[in-house]
Amino acid sequence: MAGFADSMVRLYSFLGKKWNARFACHFHAVIEAYDREFHNRTRGIVPTVEEYLELRRLTFAHRIWTDLLEPSARHEIPAGVREHPGYRRAALLSQEFAAWYNDLCSLPKEIAGDEVHNLGISLIHHEGLTLEEAVTEVRRRVEECIAEFLVAEKEAVHLADGLADGTRAGHELSDAVKACVANMRNWFSTVYWFHHESGRYRVDSWDDRSTPPYVNNEAAGEK
Repeated sequence: MAGFADSMVRLYSFLGKKWNARFACHFHAVIEAYDREFHNRTRGIVPTVEEYLELRRLTFAHRIWTDLLEPSARHEIPAGVREHPGYRRAALLSQEFAAWYNDLCSLPKEIAGDEVHNLGISLIHHEGLTLEEAVTEVRRRVEECIAEFLVAEKEAVHLADGLADGTRAGHELSDAVKACVANMRNWFSTVYWFHHESGRYRVDSWDDRSTPPYVNNEAAGEK
């Protein structure tokens, strides 16, 4: 807890009070969403596809990750820019890709562990898809994210270009928006390579396909 508190003090030192308040609001929403996940798990409830997509955007912390682009760019992005369709869409798609690609790679592990939160599991449970069909559908959505991001990215960069109005403030904001959009793009390759370089989803090499070998359940109080 002390480490978390120290992290928050450091994080809140980068930008202003408005950004801090926005981040806190989005953080609270994530915690509440994890409560909903806990409720589902303890009752064996598999959310519908639409329910899952809404929940996943919270548990994967879409808004938090988008917020964190700003301190990385050392500039708070004004609401008018954040709410621009191109910028907002590019940010959402970068996170949808990350969440759904994670679901695609973790599906074997989560089926083995009787998990209820995975897009593929919701498709199988509520849409009547076979495992193979569910994998194909999740992959289709992942590929669609990539194609749609490329369109939104151009709109966001065009927006950034227009912000450079000849003033120092305009130039700095333009550079910050471009930095944020570039990091949205970085999410795609980073997420892809993480899932393929990490041993976290290589279930075929595990004794128990539901539990990575580096997880020690006894440390969590289980026998």
